Amino acid sequence: MKAFRLLAFICLVTSIISCSNDNATNDISKNKFIITGKITASGTVASLAGIDVTDGVRHALTDNAGNYSIVDVPAGNYTVVPSKDGLKFTPAVKSVSVVVANVILVDFVATTVELIPLNIGNIWNYKTTIDTAKTSNYNEVTSDTTINGVIWFKLALDTVTYSVVRNDLNGLLFYDKIKSIPMLYYKYPGIAGDTYMTPDSTFITIVSIEENVTVPAGTFKCYHYDMKYTDCLTDEWYSPGIGLVKLIQYKSKFNKMNIYKTVELTSYIIK
Repeated sequence: MKAFRLLAFICLVTSIISCSNDNATNDISKNKFIITGKITASGTVASLAGIDVTDGVRHALTDNAGNYSIVDVPAGNYTVVPSKDGLKFTPAVKSVSVVVANVILVDFVATTVELIPLNIGNIWNYKTTIDTAKTSNYNEVTSDTTINGVIWFKLALDTVTYSVVRNDLNGLLFYDKIKSIPMLYYKYPGIAGDTYMTPDSTFITIVSIEENVTVPAGTFKCYHYDMKYTDCLTDEWYSPGIGLVKLIQYKSKFNKMNIYKTVELTSYIIK
């Protein structure tokens, strides 16, 4: 009888321990953790606030100092990805394992993406079609120049300098040699639906900020600008970090019924 009671007691203790372990396992599986980190700036960045950081399921936004916290993260393996229009990040992604504790120091470095990268020697080759006639042209950043203490770049069409330009935190600026003023033509970053007018009375609408455009050089995610110049209408597509991808100019300055010219990117060299 004593042996039976001892055996029963051992079985009861074993059962309690087993249940206790099961409950512990279930509790761990229900635990939620936090992924935290900081995004810092390399060079000039307009703002570190409002950067979206995701683990693939949950999202968090950075504060003014670039700090973020993704909360309620179950144990598992995740890929953390930051994103914000106008910025690129190093590294682009980070893989983390959440096991039994919060994960800290998942950090990134942000740099500003220029609408047109203006490094001397950058070249863009284009196919231009006017009615049925086809020609080849290229744009090249040939040199820089200083105006009022600010560095600008000379952007040449074939061998003729036609524009003096630079990027700033608002977008791509053109220098008006007659009025001796900078003019913002291509707002970037921008919001679809934005409308504005330049000092030379060009009326501009940002139609889209993520329109996929396919040209001989490939498929690019582009900003689409609707340009109403004083003498013509155009639709222009720029891929941030690449430059002009496609342009359509219309015969009339009043409507877009007939196309006069189409320009498409065929290849490019970005240094």
